[in-house]
Amino acid sequence: MAEGPTATGPLPAGLEIVWADGDVWALNKPSGLAVLPGRGAEANVLEALAEATGARPRPVHRLDRGTSGVLLVAWSAAAHASLARQFAAGTVWKSYVAVTVGIPEPAAGLFDLPLRPGRKGTFRLAGPRASLRIERPPGAPARWVLGQPDDPARVRLYPSQTLYRVVARPVAGAAEPRALVALRPLTGRTHQLRVHLAWTGTPILGDPLYGRPEAPEQRAPRLMLHCRAIGFRRDWCSGPAGWVVVRSGHDGEEKAKLSP
Repeated sequence: MAEGPTATGPLPAGLEIVWADGDVWALNKPSGLAVLPGRGAEANVLEALAEATGARPRPVHRLDRGTSGVLLVAWSAAAHASLARQFAAGTVWKSYVAVTVGIPEPAAGLFDLPLRPGRKGTFRLAGPRASLRIERPPGAPARWVLGQPDDPARVRLYPSQTLYRVVARPVAGAAEPRALVALRPLTGRTHQLRVHLAWTGTPILGDPLYGRPEAPEQRAPRLMLHCRAIGFRRDWCSGPAGWVVVRSGHDGEEKAKLSP
């Protein structure tokens, strides 16, 4: 196994290395920090790592700028190729928590709701909101579906599934009903968690794109969405392959990050 780079320079405030094996770093990314370079001189994770280490990081996946939590970057071609295959195959396990405006009902279930492109880089459900319905199959989680999905011959649809569970209600000190919701995306579509929650009536607190961003009850200093853990197969080095789960921090720390 390669030794990997060493951070000899400073990292942006709030960006922490929480796990490393020489080929891969797992970082705890703060809200407000972009992953990829964009326009202008805005700070971003990849350029910050390159400046701090003198090496070139390879992005494996991304988190939205407003989302905090676990982010993986690879330093070797073998690790990058392995993780890219795992993300493409949907075998990477991901766990998020979010604060929602309103309390999802039922309190646990599956969003089985395809997405389609919307306006200006956003996404929407691939069908009319009025056709949303909840199926309750015996012995299985409640399932949100679209009764009238768009025609895939006319519109590109992206199958999207998210397991969710309300873990705390209401959030202490909130003037409006809010909940802490655990989320497990089974697919990896852009803005999937944000769209699923917003279009089913409980947008993420602080979301500037989905739900009712201008409503006072949805405003917050940041997007209240946090990637708390990622699990993947570590098979790019010599020796037996193994399953690794990286957490961003203790539960108390994660909840504190999402305090309104």
